[in-house]
Amino acid sequence: MYAAQNSHESARLVARVTREDVVVMAVIAAAAFAIRLIAINEASLWTDEGYSIWFARQTVSDLWGPIARNEYNPTLYYIALHYWTGIFGESVTAVRSLSALFNAMTIPAIYLSVLWGLKSPQARLVATLASVLFALAFAEIKYAQEARTYTLCVLAVAICIASSIKITADMDERADAQWARLPFGPFACLGFGAALAVWSHYTCLIFLAGLSLFHVYMLAQARQLRIAAGYGYAIAAGVFLVLGGRALWLFAAYALPASDNFWISAPSIADTMDTASIIFGGSFFLDSWGADIFVRALLFGPWPVLGAWALWRRGIRIERQVLVLLIAMSVAAFAMYLVVTFLGKPVFLQRIVLPSQIGWVILCAAAILSAQALAIRNAAAVLLVMAFSISAVSYFVFEDKARAKEPWRLVAEQIALKASSGETVFVTAAGEDILTGYLSDAGRADLIVVSVNGSYRTPAEREAFDTAPMNYKTPVDHGVAAAWAARLETLSEAWLILRHPEREDWALLRPVIEAHSAAYIHYEPGPLGLYRLIVNEERAATQTEPVQ
Repeated sequence: MYAAQNSHESARLVARVTREDVVVMAVIAAAAFAIRLIAINEASLWTDEGYSIWFARQTVSDLWGPIARNEYNPTLYYIALHYWTGIFGESVTAVRSLSALFNAMTIPAIYLSVLWGLKSPQARLVATLASVLFALAFAEIKYAQEARTYTLCVLAVAICIASSIKITADMDERADAQWARLPFGPFACLGFGAALAVWSHYTCLIFLAGLSLFHVYMLAQARQLRIAAGYGYAIAAGVFLVLGGRALWLFAAYALPASDNFWISAPSIADTMDTASIIFGGSFFLDSWGADIFVRALLFGPWPVLGAWALWRRGIRIERQVLVLLIAMSVAAFAMYLVVTFLGKPVFLQRIVLPSQIGWVILCAAAILSAQALAIRNAAAVLLVMAFSISAVSYFVFEDKARAKEPWRLVAEQIALKASSGETVFVTAAGEDILTGYLSDAGRADLIVVSVNGSYRTPAEREAFDTAPMNYKTPVDHGVAAAWAARLETLSEAWLILRHPEREDWALLRPVIEAHSAAYIHYEPGPLGLYRLIVNEERAATQTEPVQ
């Protein structure tokens, strides 16, 4: 074994990308994109996707300027969606397919990470397997079918990892050379990936912190290459500041006025376990508890540990350095989860840890290197593929349960069925964009959809919203409620839709309705509260019971 290891050490040239590699990457990426398009339009759009559509309809100058200064999510994704919908339209498939494309584009970065990072004869096999595992990962498929920025975040982190591994491989190849030069292309690509990361999601700053610590470690190990590496990292920093400096400034400007009301309790042990299972692509929607435990154990039980052991015990210097990078990125994922959850955003749990899957699928695939016997190695590969296949199948089988968020399509269908011609529907701003489209699809373009809280909040409105004395703040304030009541006076009947009515300040609107002698009928379409408002109480009494 040691002779084989010494032969690896002597053959230190960075692997070249061949035509066959390009074909494999293209085929897996195309397959991943096709998988993500399956049933992409079946689930209803939900409120956050409505905001994506609203932002995409704005001008690029507004997205780059005033909106970027007042929206805590970076606006690069919205700009990309602006041009994408300008070409392909605003259908559900068109809006969501951009996310699927970003996710499929991540495959080459994963493949190249393995190809450049492993000196084993099985490097291309591991690269192929890691790419397939990513293509089948449950969480990746799930969020590739949402019109949100998370897959752009994954792509950015993948570019950072691939660039970092290429830099590590180049430095390892020239480690003992005097006055050697390093290719500057990977450093520029690293700066680009880092800038793309901060423009995709603000939580990527934690990933970049972990990545920076790794490169500080690499620079300390450079020895004769320290000057050349210093020039390279200066190029990376320059590219990052030129392309991403504005995003850093915007993030700092937004973070400074944070209030104490934004903080909640720290995550529980159960939350941390859920984070681990998401990282490994686990499924959470299997009906059988036993089957769910089986899938989780198969996915993140022995395989990453075995892969880490394989790289550390049998790997050469470059492979051990790559292992340090992957572990650092995964630790950063947990740190990101802890920080963001502690900041009161537990909803980001599933989304922010997605980039860490990149490192873990590489470790899972590298686990096959730990087995000397071909039969055992093949069995490991089969079990890994089976585990991720089960995860993917469970997603499609339980898709409705997995993605039942906010059924705006169902709400539109109920309103279309029961509303009279010309009635008004009051809804939040993001819901206005979604509902208008679904009502149009249902042939009810005659209905008037009006936003309860206007469109996008101005800085002053946002400050009032953020400092409201409640944990879950409603966008409906007294002034808006009064204006809404004035509208109600001119209407015979209307509809009101509240997002998560149990968390809205529904008590604020109840007196307004009662003051205008209006009755209401509450329908139950899921996490949206749908209310049929009727000014004439006698007529309200004759209405049939709502359909559950």
